[in-house]
Amino acid sequence: MAYVKACASTEIVGEAGTCAMVGGKKIALFRVDGKILAVDDMCTHDEASLAEGTVLHENERCVVECPWHGAHFDLVSGKAVTFPAVTPVTAYIARELNGSVEVDMA
Repeated sequence: MAYVKACASTEIVGEAGTCAMVGGKKIALFRVDGKILAVDDMCTHDEASLAEGTVLHENERCVVECPWHGAHFDLVSGKAVTFPAVTPVTAYIARELNGSVEVDMA
């Protein structure tokens, strides 16, 4: 694993998304049920920032809703679960360590 610092833990408040540059990529970070979840920031349908989206809890699944056209992406797998998106985003393993959030970019 190759963990890279994304931001301070305090930058992720509630379920509101935070966008961070990690290893040259924009990553959307969310805190859900005390766990940090990380996916590529750009919606695969129309390049909206997923960090600006809304976290929803659906059928035992946690998704982020794209703020532009409403596509839903599973925050654990990255799978596109509703139209208009059909292509998944990459999901990453993230952790909190010593007041920082780190993302595995391996």
